Amino acid sequence: MYLTGNKQSSKLEAAYSSLGSYGATLMVTNKCSYTVWPAILSAARSLPVHTPGLVLQPGDTNTIQVPPTWSGRLWGRTLCSYNITGSFTCVTGDCISSTVECGGATAPVTLAEFTLNGTGGLDYFDVSLVDGFNLPLVVEPRSAIGAENCRATGCRRNLNKKCPVELQVIKEGEGVVGCKSSCEVHEPCSNNSNLFSHFLKTRCPDAYHNASFTCVSADFTITFCPAFSKSCCACNIWYRSPNRECRINMFFGRAKAKTHDPQQNTANSIVEMVDGH
Repeated sequence: MYLTGNKQSSKLEAAYSSLGSYGATLMVTNKCSYTVWPAILSAARSLPVHTPGLVLQPGDTNTIQVPPTWSGRLWGRTLCSYNITGSFTCVTGDCISSTVECGGATAPVTLAEFTLNGTGGLDYFDVSLVDGFNLPLVVEPRSAIGAENCRATGCRRNLNKKCPVELQVIKEGEGVVGCKSSCEVHEPCSNNSNLFSHFLKTRCPDAYHNASFTCVSADFTITFCPAFSKSCCACNIWYRSPNRECRINMFFGRAKAKTHDPQQNTANSIVEMVDGH
């Protein structure tokens, strides 16, 4: 539940003060060519974060202060408007709440997830596509101390451009605006749906379920639609080689040619989709 109004805002500030200070700054930047409505949702045992009416026009940046010990999610909503009944709705990332402030995200949506001052005093963060994809998003730690995995993570590519037809969310006049999680389409999840999950992982291997990164005392920059370079295909743990064949061999076990295995042939077709940008 979000707190609104001056009285409730004061209560929220007092709650933060009782913990000592604000814990981290989330700097949110919109580099998309369209408006994004950021949404933030605290986990059940975390203090709520007050972000009334947050909207980012192209090029805008805003900051969100969160408590010292906090868990929650942040995502971007697109194509939002008030309908004739006065309810606020978005085509992707909608909150179901009928207001600008959120109570949860509607799939498909690209999620940035945080647990600050968690186990061992570490800040855990990731970008997840487990609920599908609606826009590129990258999380980058700032002013942090950490090991090798204290680094930027996310999905820089616009997966909507190559989303398999059966997973597409289409808005009239806008084209493909989201790419569903394969398990949302195939229930229960089948081997075929897992291959489509491979499509997502191959294009954005950092942004997969349970890929968590850690820092100490970090602030974060969250960027919607960050710049993308084809050379960044290799800028991750799984796919260090910029050579396409090496990347495919690592992921699909060297099998590229047509085989008698229908699943492998499907995998090869997905590789061809992945190879385009």
